[in-house]
Amino acid sequence: MHQFGQPHQLLRRELLAALLLGTCAVPAAAAQLQLPPIIAPPTQQHLVGKVIFQELVTPDLTRARQFYGSLLGWTFRDLAADELAYTQVLLGDRTIGGMFQRSVPADEHRQSAWLTYISTLDTDATVQTAVQHGAKLLFGPRGFPDRGREAVLADPQGAVFAVLASSSGDPPDLLAEPGEWIWSSLIRTLLPASIRPCSTARSTRHPSQRAPDTSSWHPRVMRGRA
Repeated sequence: MHQFGQPHQLLRRELLAALLLGTCAVPAAAAQLQLPPIIAPPTQQHLVGKVIFQELVTPDLTRARQFYGSLLGWTFRDLAADELAYTQVLLGDRTIGGMFQRSVPADEHRQSAWLTYISTLDTDATVQTAVQHGAKLLFGPRGFPDRGREAVLADPQGAVFAVLASSSGDPPDLLAEPGEWIWSSLIRTLLPASIRPCSTARSTRHPSQRAPDTSSWHPRVMRGRA
């Protein structure tokens, strides 16, 4: 986990807002889709605590496909439901992620944001523990055919993530190829003491006006070998 100070606070808040607004609604709509399994053929091997999947929530699915396809060599397979556009992200013949289209009004600006999925054996128990430790449940737990049982949460600093008990198992721990996920960092923005909600420092701001520290997940992809 990395910690940063004041720079880009507004940018990170926009990203957080996009996650909170997007990921709460998208999984419910995904029930209309036959989402692909995390791994095929199934292995039933589970690596609890590992980041196993990533999904992009974006207001422009076409541009996202063009960008990541040209940058990382990804290919795509479109799935569709009445109110949702979903793209399966492929590296070769393997599914490594997905992309959701989430439209926004023309006068609003929201950035795309990646949703990180973390492996668990028991989604409901993980959610219960997370909530007991200060997390907020945003969606689920809910089961999806072929995918598994998942839930979306925000940690106490606001970072949005998902937990998933994959019905097919988790991707194995192997040397990553270019275009594969290799890391995911939790980046926390630490605001000055004078504007933190629980600060003991003197401040002229009312507590309701003080901005909270924020956090967000940032995935890393293998670009090439040295």
